[in-house]
Amino acid sequence: MTGSLLDRLGGLWRRKTICSVCLKAPASGVYSSRYGPVSHAACDACAGQGAEPLYMVCFHIHRAGGPGAAQERFANATSFHDGRYIGLKQILEAYPQFSDEFDEG
Repeated sequence: MTGSLLDRLGGLWRRKTICSVCLKAPASGVYSSRYGPVSHAACDACAGQGAEPLYMVCFHIHRAGGPGAAQERFANATSFHDGRYIGLKQILEAYPQFSDEFDEG
């Protein structure tokens, strides 16, 4: 056997983990969110775009006070939805899909 155990485990991880942003490509690594203490797996393309999972961005927006409070803090947010990268405007359009899950009610 060649290589360290970590090398072999790393190779296994890369083959089996899918990007949590686009949900299509193999993940190339684990990246920290810019908006909170959360990490996500991302492929090279999504990492290069600085994109984060849509659900995660919407959750951070919710925790920051909701869509009305999002303009400044999340102005440069990027995610992936319906086969393309989207910015804050489109993220806020998708936000209602998740908002019920965030209510503690």
